Amino acid sequence: MTEWLDLPRLAEIIQPHINELVVRNRRAVWRAMSFGGVVYCTPNYIRDVLKLLAFEKKVLDYRLVRQSFQTDNKAVLVEFSGILKDHGYLAYDIKDGYFGLKSLFQSSIPAMRQPGLYAIPVKIGLFPAKPSDIEKQKTDYLKTIVSVRAVAAGN
Repeated sequence: MTEWLDLPRLAEIIQPHINELVVRNRRAVWRAMSFGGVVYCTPNYIRDVLKLLAFEKKVLDYRLVRQSFQTDNKAVLVEFSGILKDHGYLAYDIKDGYFGLKSLFQSSIPAMRQPGLYAIPVKIGLFPAKPSDIEKQKTDYLKTIVSVRAVAAGN
């Protein structure tokens, strides 16, 4: 993956979707969310973007094709996190063999539950837009997030 992964192109693809809510199973969910200088990306979204980049580069990475194999999913995400780390874009120190962190996203609205989910923390500096412009993209529920706390290394 190091041979074909173009980080500026990856950032270009992800940026318009940061802080965007999409409806999935009658629920609004995010794929990439910014908070405190970090963009938290869901693993499935990163896989989808990596598949798109591989297709653009006309590269066949069997780990991206065989998404039903858990070992392939983990391997590609671990390698991706390693590449981010090597380039200084991984926001937290993540142990070798892991690709992200389980984080708690706390809302200012007490009735909103605090969902914990695995995310890959990327430094906001990877993206070409100014951090303030990325933060302005927040809508609805995402505007109520007041803290993000990493609780454990993920997968």
